[in-house]
Amino acid sequence: MNGTCLNPLPIGELTLKNRVITAPMAGLTNYAFRQILSRQRPGLIFTEMISAQALVYQNQKTLELIQKPPQAIDEGGFVPLAVQLSGSDPAYMAQAAKLAAKLGADVIDLNMGCPAPKIIKNGEGCRLMQTPDLAARIMEAVVCAMEQYQAEENLTTKIPVTVKFRSGWDDESINCVPFAKMAENLGIFAVTVHGRTRQQFYGGKADRDCIAQVAAAVDIPVIGNGDIISPADAVAMLQQTGCAGIMVGRGMLGNPWLIADIIAVLSGGVPRGKPDKAEILRAALAHLRLQAAYSPNGDEMAVCAMRTHLAHYFKGMKHAAMMRQAVNQMKTIKEIELAFADWSAKE
Repeated sequence: MNGTCLNPLPIGELTLKNRVITAPMAGLTNYAFRQILSRQRPGLIFTEMISAQALVYQNQKTLELIQKPPQAIDEGGFVPLAVQLSGSDPAYMAQAAKLAAKLGADVIDLNMGCPAPKIIKNGEGCRLMQTPDLAARIMEAVVCAMEQYQAEENLTTKIPVTVKFRSGWDDESINCVPFAKMAENLGIFAVTVHGRTRQQFYGGKADRDCIAQVAAAVDIPVIGNGDIISPADAVAMLQQTGCAGIMVGRGMLGNPWLIADIIAVLSGGVPRGKPDKAEILRAALAHLRLQAAYSPNGDEMAVCAMRTHLAHYFKGMKHAAMMRQAVNQMKTIKEIELAFADWSAKE
């Protein structure tokens, strides 16, 4: 795999500097965490899933979800941002895509894979794999909207539209290959395939065979997603599927260093590995403070928002369950700082 990751990945007229992409994760890949991830230099960072209708209605909380991390100081430059939209109305999706572009999106991604019941109930997410005619109308509308936006803004390049979906609804309705072909024919520039059905949610093992089938069936880039929790998993995904890039999701929770480690291995280098406990706790506190800096109600809301992240940072440490339970009762950063200091002193 020597040098593979450093090969640029073209998505339409946008070229990613490497082939490692961070996944959209509802409630987790917010502005603070995206800043943490940007320091690991992935090729592309995703927002969490955003409701197209809420964006069109200019919901303030929704607008805040699109905020870009600040320009990196180092020579690596800025990491492009993909805004993922969810919806089942082609008109709303088209309007939302234009608004996201105006707010700085470098890529517009269409969510057609979310398995959450409340999303499915609205005919969105993975439900669209069961209604391919509607999915096609959404793709067509958003691709057209981006062409219009390019003309209206006198842009020299068009913002690419991508789609993320699953292998299918269940084992009896695996339709990722025809779905990907349809997307390609409608002007979609890349697809991300999560190798699980909606029926699986996030359980079981991701099916790399279906990702390989999609990669062999289309000429646009295919991003492989599912069960990448180590550099070895990333290598296996690329080798076994022939996909153009990889998307890392749950593996980066509590371990943002995984992104840099994957890049190192795919580039022929040596991964640093996860830091020691002291550095992990310092990083967790830095993440918490960053969250607080952008939380309207300060500490309490930041601490609440960070509980899932903190639990992942603790994972694998001695007394992690005890610390998780303790932190879940805390409301201020100061309390957590003192708890971390006490925890470290006892080791």
